[in-house]
Amino acid sequence: MRPVRSNRLMTPPRCVILFLLVAWRISQSSAAGRCLEFAYPVSGTHITGKTCTLAVDACSSVRSVALRARYLAQDSKTARMKTLGNITRPPFKLIWDLSDLPIQLGPGMTLYAEARLADGSARLRKQEGIFLTHYPVETPEYAVTYRAADKPGRVRPLELTSTQTSASARAYVTWDENALLFRIEVRDPLFYNSLPKRKLTRMGVEILIDPKSKRDAYASENTVIVSIPVIGEPQRVQSRPRAGEDGSFELVRSSERTSFETNVIQADFKGYRVSCAIPWSAFDNGRPGSFGCNILARALDKSTSVQTLSWAGQKGEFLYSPYVWGTMRVAGKPLFANVVLLWAASCLAGFGLGAGLALLYRNMSRFGSPLARFEHSEEDQRLYETITTAVHENVTDRSMTLEDLSQRLAVSPRKVNQLVHRNNGESFHDFVMRSRIEIAKERLRSSHSSEAAIASSCGFTSVDEMEKYFRRFCRTTPYKFREEYQVT
Repeated sequence: MRPVRSNRLMTPPRCVILFLLVAWRISQSSAAGRCLEFAYPVSGTHITGKTCTLAVDACSSVRSVALRARYLAQDSKTARMKTLGNITRPPFKLIWDLSDLPIQLGPGMTLYAEARLADGSARLRKQEGIFLTHYPVETPEYAVTYRAADKPGRVRPLELTSTQTSASARAYVTWDENALLFRIEVRDPLFYNSLPKRKLTRMGVEILIDPKSKRDAYASENTVIVSIPVIGEPQRVQSRPRAGEDGSFELVRSSERTSFETNVIQADFKGYRVSCAIPWSAFDNGRPGSFGCNILARALDKSTSVQTLSWAGQKGEFLYSPYVWGTMRVAGKPLFANVVLLWAASCLAGFGLGAGLALLYRNMSRFGSPLARFEHSEEDQRLYETITTAVHENVTDRSMTLEDLSQRLAVSPRKVNQLVHRNNGESFHDFVMRSRIEIAKERLRSSHSSEAAIASSCGFTSVDEMEKYFRRFCRTTPYKFREEYQVT
């Protein structure tokens, strides 16, 4: 009798069928996900204009797309949702007016696109990490003087502020040939060494530096961040943006022990003091003429919670946005800080004390003597402040002259020029031109207007005049400055 042949070998195993079914469903799901994508803006986009075009790529089965935005209110804490519009046919684009939104820093805002398909189902797509800097913010400025870290009384301090604590903090910033020097003094009567370790590790200072003053919306790999706790090892912190395929966005921070020279001194019921030297080698191109900076210090409030004091005066994640940091300008080295010049001056003094004193008097009168500044009368100081206010209010008026301003203030032109020279070490004309250059730098950095339009709006008679004073005060041209520093 012939044996009956089994058909089991002809039937695919059930596990293979199940695998193929799961793979098919995954592919269908992936295809559905790709059916709705943000074309613009993408995660990490930094928008500087007052309007923005939102664009969504959608497959043919999509019948409508509703767009919404989740953003932070003016207090930078409250999240709000705004409906932007519902588009019922391709192309799925709209022009979004951003004028009623505050700037969006920190984590940025999130966009949502909800699509309705032909079969009645819905698809949702999000895009995180959209940053808005469509409004300017006031940022502090500070002149970093040469090598005076060991004598902080001679250096104008920075005030670190917070409304959450009665503690106070001051920072003294100076420089020498090797490093940028910080000394931060935190006065906190609630501080003592036997606080819980978790609080002591949270307390301390952070120094945040944007070497190129690019004023980005968030800290990047080029940002120098130094964290110095009251107890524990100082750390160099790196911040890197990371965008996911699902539209997610986050700033990933990592830290490693730093070799920067630091020192922490503590005093019970008084506070603590932190010193730090950041070598110029930490900057890509050595010592810069200016850079963005923020300084943070931690102190206790009445409930012994740790609060943050800041030079830039922001809160939360906004503290870590270079867009709101202050500007530090590295002042030149004093004349007699140079050893060679000091030796030459000593030789000249040996040939004649009178000639040496005359030369000293001439240099001091040229650059402004601290003693002369100290002896200024209160009336002169008030008049100087009135002059600078009038200049800043009319600086973009190209018809403004020394004679017109003097007549308006009922002061002689000689007196106006003398006060400006005594306080700034330059003539009234140079003071006006330098003020116009500062306005032009900001407009070159934050707008796409032509150089001619910017020159006219800043009060220059021509592009050539603006370029002349750019070369004189900034050692570069408007074109090169915009190419290096413009915020796109």
